[in-house]
Amino acid sequence: MNNLKESKYLFDILYNFLGINVELDKNISSLNLEKILYQATLHRITPVIYHYFFNENITSKINNNIYKLLKTQYDISSYRDRMLSNEAHEICRYAKKTDVDAMILKGPILSNYLYNQQGLRMYGDIDILMNREDLSKERN
Repeated sequence: MNNLKESKYLFDILYNFLGINVELDKNISSLNLEKILYQATLHRITPVIYHYFFNENITSKINNNIYKLLKTQYDISSYRDRMLSNEAHEICRYAKKTDVDAMILKGPILSNYLYNQQGLRMYGDIDILMNREDLSKERN
């Protein structure tokens, strides 16, 4: 099973997302969208794919079930991103108030500063870097 055309299309979407302008054909009828969906799900980039299809007005050209799945995953990712970003903010506020040095890594930081829009980066936890000595303070 050859996925070359679909893989190239996914890479081109990601290149464009990163600001590297690559000409993308908006006629997607020759692509196997199920293969694209499989790879996007596997690599946790379905929100980016949905975002691209939506911004390029391609959503009407894709199978309704695939559209619903992409949109649902985007909506879930956006909700989770908002909740975890708020939680990360509260953790930082509490750490500052209690004189604990703590730094949020990956998740919300990447989502807010690299992706520039909530919901495009899929993650499900908050990674915190802190001094081992401060950990016992936080437990009390």
